Amino acid sequence: MSDGVSVVDSREPLRYARSHIPGSISIPMLYTPSSGLDEAFAQVPKNAKVVTVCDGYVNCFDARVTGIELEKRSHIFLGRFTQLSCFR
Repeated sequence: MSDGVSVVDSREPLRYARSHIPGSISIPMLYTPSSGLDEAFAQVPKNAKVVTVCDGYVNCFDARVTGIELEKRSHIFLGRFTQLSCFR
């Protein structure tokens, strides 16, 4: 983040509320109504390099879809971050 990378957290709103990386942006696509997606994605600075955060199968799928959508909106998707222990 100190190098200008935006961190987008795709986890469920309750999990984000409990704990998240300070300065991260919460965009849980699966929990965001279609009518609210443009507003949610507008939180990400223009042309940002982005890493998404997830911690389980479903929200890691969400994180990948979020990254693809951000690429369509002229951002650079660097990948997802999760703890490997989430998948054991």
